[in-house]
Amino acid sequence: MAGMGDLETENELPSCSSSFDAFFFCLSPPSQFKKYYRDGTYADCDHFQKMWETCMTMRYYEMNGKKGAGRWQELRDQMVAMSTKSSKDHVWKMKPLPKREPEKEES
Repeated sequence: MAGMGDLETENELPSCSSSFDAFFFCLSPPSQFKKYYRDGTYADCDHFQKMWETCMTMRYYEMNGKKGAGRWQELRDQMVAMSTKSSKDHVWKMKPLPKREPEKEES
């Protein structure tokens, strides 16, 4: 089995259906609520959308007999780069503690 950086054939690339599933799961309310609850912002699904669009474009080229064309190779290289990309932030990134107000002494 190939490692994360050893994608040699297009069979090892994520399928279009798995890219579609990942994209629409990212857009789903549970995924958005989870991201909003944890980070206070909504999930950015652009990466998943780009992965799905690239996969569909590659399949179009394959179906029209242009698999060896330069554009198909560019798309394949993009798919490899996107599928081996690591996350930007570490999973266990510590969040800053909220500031506490000084306690008032009662007299």
